[in-house]
Amino acid sequence: MTRIALLAATGMTLAFLMPAQGPPVIRVNVPMVQVDVIVRGKDGPISGLTKEDFTVLDKGKPQRIAAFNVSVLRGTAPVRSAPLVPGMVANRLDSDGEEPRAPTVILWDTLNTEVADQAYVRTQVMKYLSGMQAGDHFALFRLTRRLTVVQDFTNDPKPLLAAVSRSRAEQSQTLAADGLTDLTAEIDSTILESLGAQGLADSAEMAANTAKEMTDYALRDRVFITEAALEQVARHLAGLRGRKKLIWVSGSFPARTLDSRSRNGFPALEIQDFGPQLEKAVRVLNESHVAVYPVDPRGLTTGATQASAGKSATSSQSGVGGLFASGINTMQFVAHQTGGRAFYAGNDLVSAVNAAVEDDAIVYALGFYPSGENLDGTYHPLSVKVARKGVEVHHRAGYYASDQRVPEHANDRDLLNEAMRNPLDSTQIGLRARAIPAKDQPGVYSLEVIVDTSDLHLERAGDHWVGAIDYATGVAHSEKSTGAVETVKLALTEPRLKESLEHGFTLRREIAAGDFNGDLRIAIQDRSTGAIGSLRVPLGK
Repeated sequence: MTRIALLAATGMTLAFLMPAQGPPVIRVNVPMVQVDVIVRGKDGPISGLTKEDFTVLDKGKPQRIAAFNVSVLRGTAPVRSAPLVPGMVANRLDSDGEEPRAPTVILWDTLNTEVADQAYVRTQVMKYLSGMQAGDHFALFRLTRRLTVVQDFTNDPKPLLAAVSRSRAEQSQTLAADGLTDLTAEIDSTILESLGAQGLADSAEMAANTAKEMTDYALRDRVFITEAALEQVARHLAGLRGRKKLIWVSGSFPARTLDSRSRNGFPALEIQDFGPQLEKAVRVLNESHVAVYPVDPRGLTTGATQASAGKSATSSQSGVGGLFASGINTMQFVAHQTGGRAFYAGNDLVSAVNAAVEDDAIVYALGFYPSGENLDGTYHPLSVKVARKGVEVHHRAGYYASDQRVPEHANDRDLLNEAMRNPLDSTQIGLRARAIPAKDQPGVYSLEVIVDTSDLHLERAGDHWVGAIDYATGVAHSEKSTGAVETVKLALTEPRLKESLEHGFTLRREIAAGDFNGDLRIAIQDRSTGAIGSLRVPLGK
């Protein structure tokens, strides 16, 4: 992915872009849409395609391909920059100055997966990692009622295997709520007899509706927690180069439920539609160039009965897998919308993960400029045609056409607070930082934060380039968090801008942490675009 630096002169957006041929150029008021395309034949990825082999259609209309790039990710050297100085950490680089190549996140979703299937997931993931290819970068996250980092990005299988071996299966309480029984079974028989026929019917209706409402609440809870987790992972990957993959190992949840129940003795039909939550997560994933590969660990079983239309599988259906499994529609939707593939109806999780990892061995990145009148903020479906017969083409299904000059809620402090609480670093803005203990002042640190200026939005004002960022710092003491936030205004001369683009913009502050021994949380938010970078800096270690 060619990283875009948004700058502006007299209110016009400028973007440094890599054209199909020739040196970098500057385009005005025309945000580029990038589409990562995977082309596969019967024998695997197709190589050797050129720009002329592709046709991109926006709402069915052909677009001129202005940028074209081919990435061969398997077997290539990692992207390196200068090694980090001692004590410095970064949200995009490891200590060797290496940026993850073709980064892949495995999300072990225990929130939406039966405990019996989790043991199988653990065994299969360890089996895959034992044979992972040298140089591949993996991270392993786990979703319970919150997202946790089991192991962040590494190309060494040893810490990954150690992290998985420490993880254990865990019963999802919200998933268990799907198996609620008829509450009338818990009522004493003498009480039921005293109610009479009508009273018994009313009691049964009330109990059934109560059980259903509890089940509905548990399902909604799972959906919203999962949506937030997918968005957190997307923001964590946003600033990394190229196409990223999220392998979502999960029993999933239905995109829509359709249920009948009784209301005052009359049948009623109730629908729960989680489309808006899925679309919101997909939008963040696509903006971060993350393709999702859902993998159903339930596999294919014999003698399975189909779950009720749209309903979650109950605990008694934990073995139901394949085409009849609940949540397959959700897996297919998320995979299609982000350009990934869904894996289900199989009993080999290792092969599914391997297929997902190798899917982007060759990536064709296509860029085009939508016309100004099409920047209407609506969803635009995309399609890509390839001048080859018998091939599969995978890419994100669409984008939201916006000029992106001042996104809605760009200055929303809720986004900054979320970044401070997020267990994952946000990488929309590149950051490096270190805390140096002050001499003869225990508990006092000189904090140095280097911001990647090319990720900021600046506007020309006279002889300066100006902008503003919110700069937040905070620490967690047990269950309580304390911190501060300030707005920093930037005013850079032309020479200072050039220097800052090369070396970064440095912020220096003095931090009095006392006897705190842990991580200092740092977050930077661009007040013009809403983009966020965050980082954890160890103190007292």
